[in-house]
Amino acid sequence: MKEEVAKDPRIEALETIWWGAVAMLAICIPLCSVLRGPAMAYAVVVGAAAASIGVWATGARKRRVAEVAKESELEKENERLKSKLEEMEERLGNVETMSRFEMRLAAEEEIAKRRRNGSVIE
Repeated sequence: MKEEVAKDPRIEALETIWWGAVAMLAICIPLCSVLRGPAMAYAVVVGAAAASIGVWATGARKRRVAEVAKESELEKENERLKSKLEEMEERLGNVETMSRFEMRLAAEEEIAKRRRNGSVIE
């Protein structure tokens, strides 16, 4: 399961964003006492949250576009395979027709041969 999660670039982007936010908070917290307020810490958290929402929304949209493209590719492949199947069925029908014709010809030749030898009674 960890392999599947690691493949998603959105997770990697979120990890980077929040590690950066934690590092900024580590700097901001001591400064809060000097600046007389937690405004900078709030700004860091809000910024990281906004970036996370942006990454997640953009990634979902890109994923949908990729899925639509893949479906389109699969539909084209499906049509190509249907066409190939129809062609193969037609070719098989032709081979069967030729086979029947050859068998009929061989039978007629055998009858003609027997007639020449006089072994066939009409």
